[in-house]
Amino acid sequence: NLDFIIVDEAQFLKEHHVIGVILFKKNIVDEKQLKRLIKDLRQKVKSDLLIGIDQEGGDVVRIKWDKTCKISACDIGQRNDKQYAYKIAYERAKLLKELGIDMTFGPVCDIAESEKSYIYNRAFGTNPQKVAEFVAITVKAQRDAGIISVLKHFPGHGETDVNSHIDFPIIDRDIKALCEHDFVPFKKGLEAGAEMVLVGHIINKYVDPGVPSSLSRKYQDILYKY
Repeated sequence: NLDFIIVDEAQFLKEHHVIGVILFKKNIVDEKQLKRLIKDLRQKVKSDLLIGIDQEGGDVVRIKWDKTCKISACDIGQRNDKQYAYKIAYERAKLLKELGIDMTFGPVCDIAESEKSYIYNRAFGTNPQKVAEFVAITVKAQRDAGIISVLKHFPGHGETDVNSHIDFPIIDRDIKALCEHDFVPFKKGLEAGAEMVLVGHIINKYVDPGVPSSLSRKYQDILYKY
């Protein structure tokens, strides 16, 4: 239900000890309705229920009245202005906080290899160091606004033009290459204080040839070690 969570849904979430939910565009009509939904979730399910959302700006937007919603990571990277990057990330995160949302699934840490990359419009750029720098700025801004940051999509989609919502991207890079390239923005984001990492659906024969990264214990071990 868009306006409130019905009793059966609340009971299901409670019985299964759900500690967090993510909101999608279909759950949101306007500010009044969204605040009512969030209040209802916390009253009927769990007072400290974590509520997350994808509000990247550009191609991925759930809250349409966000004044920064048309500004993508690609736009920010091309502008190449650190103060501007902080300002946009802070304003966006502050809005989420005011609405009662705890965490945003971002920033995107993927490095777009070219304009053909599936992630190109959602990435800060094509250079690992530059992407890492803007990831760190975004994490700092979100933390300053009181929002939890979720780095995504580990280990990185940049080398592929395959949308992982449709098929499994295949990226064959050994650990050394990944550490020197794809992992750089994730490392910087963690150093900046990001609290969480979202793992993507990627197959890599050098890491775990039979299992996508999202289900792979080997990738979990890499993250813990990293």
